Amino acid sequence: QQTGIEWTMFDIPGQAEFYATNSFFFSLHYSVVAVVVRLDKSEQEIQDQVKFWLNAINYHSLRAAASGSSNSAFKTPVILIGTRAAEASAEIKQVWGDLFPQLKKKQDKLWANLDLRCAIALEDATYPQQNPPLWDELNKIATNIIEHRDDIPQSFDQVEKHLLHLVKDQHVKIQSIADFKNECC
Repeated sequence: QQTGIEWTMFDIPGQAEFYATNSFFFSLHYSVVAVVVRLDKSEQEIQDQVKFWLNAINYHSLRAAASGSSNSAFKTPVILIGTRAAEASAEIKQVWGDLFPQLKKKQDKLWANLDLRCAIALEDATYPQQNPPLWDELNKIATNIIEHRDDIPQSFDQVEKHLLHLVKDQHVKIQSIADFKNECC
């Protein structure tokens, strides 16, 4: 279905050796994050991986809101995607089905800056774009983001007005790179 929405997707590695550098790629202001896990793993591995990524995304979302680079009212939408469901045991499929409601109950307490949207299981190696429920959810999220995009500066003039507001009303000090180098070095 054509929605007029253009999606750009980035795939960052989930292996432990990349954790330190993954944060360079987080841009959570008006982003949708898909946490993708393999369902052919153990229950503990699946739960650990999902919770690790929810914690990491929440942390970066909170940092973005605190720094002012993100709208603090915006909660980062997160979709959980389980791959290789055809290879998963019946027990793991049940765990996956039960996991989202359990996480949703803990959302406000543990991941206050996240908006957990849904959990989808992909049976085989099909591309996510071939999964209509996933795209339906993405389009709902995008529509919500578009409705609130007035928070995004559309021109340099709007950025300048925002910076002047920060300086005047919130007493934020803005300095040039040269001044910063002189102060710190």
